Amino acid sequence: MARTVTILALVVLALAAPVAAFAQEEGHFEGFTRFTNPSLPGTVINGRGLVTALYPPLVTNFNANEYTWEFLNLVSMGSVLRDSVYYTTYAVGGSSFTIYEDPLQDARPTYYNCPNTNPDAVYNDGGVYLKGHFTSFKSTFDIHGDSYGQGTFTAQLNWDSGSNLGDLPVGRRGAWQFGGTTTSSDACIPASYQQALTGRIFQLTTPVGSTTWGKLKQLYR
Repeated sequence: MARTVTILALVVLALAAPVAAFAQEEGHFEGFTRFTNPSLPGTVINGRGLVTALYPPLVTNFNANEYTWEFLNLVSMGSVLRDSVYYTTYAVGGSSFTIYEDPLQDARPTYYNCPNTNPDAVYNDGGVYLKGHFTSFKSTFDIHGDSYGQGTFTAQLNWDSGSNLGDLPVGRRGAWQFGGTTTSSDACIPASYQQALTGRIFQLTTPVGSTTWGKLKQLYR
């Protein structure tokens, strides 16, 4: 079931990466977000879904386990409307992003139902594989014509704990980059959730500057 939003170049976001950098892709995830109106300050954004890929040095066994994710407590600081696109920045002080490893494999079949069922029951019931906190998070939401309901997000995260934190050298546990796309028009979005998303997790290899989601996407290899 296709969940990827194809319009990636519509919006520009501040994200970290200099021209000379390259980014190694470390993971891919898909799922859903829940909120009321992120343009209103104080709105809390949460999300859950499947991790569909994790790459070395992270050690995984996708045959024996499923991997799921959950982020909590991103708080909107309000939005700015420019050229039919809402740009939203979030307070991240109490936020978290957790990857779970679960041998029961109960989330994978329910995820591919349409609409998805039981999103709250099966995406956070495994052992904590990795857990971290966001140091920044931004998103966009397009309200223009055929692009209505589509958007992007970028974020930065530090890993703090989890059974597989030791897979990462101490000096490579911070400043991980997240980026991806969202849509509010996916028919498979479960009840009480508002958007479907697909995202990638990158690790940049050099100090950071400023760029766009599209440029970051071109850096990974």
